[in-house]
Amino acid sequence: MVQLVNRLIRINKNFDLVVVFGTEHGCAESEYGSRRMDDLVRHLFRAES
Repeated sequence: MVQLVNRLIRINKNFDLVVVFGTEHGCAESEYGSRRMDDLVRHLFRAES
């Protein structure tokens, strides 16, 4: 992940980074999972879910 973040900074791309402590590999089953999907839909499809 650090390499990805560094690359995005280097090429001057705007991005959001959410770090969820206390989880395993992913946070899909956490309270943040549905928000992450909403953000994906909004940014990729330019629509509100």
